[in-house]
Amino acid sequence: MDPDSNHWFELGDAATPAERQALEKFQALLPNDSVTYAWSNLTFIDASGRTNEVDVLLLTGQGLFIVELKGWHGTLTGDQQSWTLTSSTGSSSVRPNPYILTDSKAKRLAGLLKLKAPNTAARHALSMTGSRERSPRPRSPGLSPASSSAFVKTTPS
Repeated sequence: MDPDSNHWFELGDAATPAERQALEKFQALLPNDSVTYAWSNLTFIDASGRTNEVDVLLLTGQGLFIVELKGWHGTLTGDQQSWTLTSSTGSSSVRPNPYILTDSKAKRLAGLLKLKAPNTAARHALSMTGSRERSPRPRSPGLSPASSSAFVKTTPS
C-alpha cells in the first residue's frame, strides 16, 4: 500500500521510532487495491468499559484482522502459553504468547461490533467472522479473521 494511500488511517502516533518503522514496513506489504483498509494505533472501549489498544486493524476481502506488531529481535521458541526470546548474545527472556491477548482483544472487538451492528444480517456476518468452527482457515499464514497476530521484522535502531 502506498504511503499516501487514502486506505491507511493513522488514529494515533507511534509510541517509538521502531514502532513507526514497523508500521511503515507493514503498510508497504499491503496491496494497493479497492478492498484493503487499515487503521493504525486504534484504541477502542469494549462493551464492559475496558480500553483496548490495537496496532493495526486490517480489513481485506478475506476478513477483519487485528495485527499485533512486536519489536523483538532474536530467536523465538515456546508453546501456546509462553515464548522464550533468545538474543544474538545468548541472553533470553520468557514472555507470554501475544496471541492470547490479541485473541482476547479480537473477541472484545467482535462483541462490540455485534452490539452496534445495524441489522440482523450484519450481526450474523460478524458472528461468522469470530467463530473458528464456522469460518474457514485463512490462506495467509499467521492470520485468522477477527483473531490475529502478525509480526514484522525491523532492524534495531
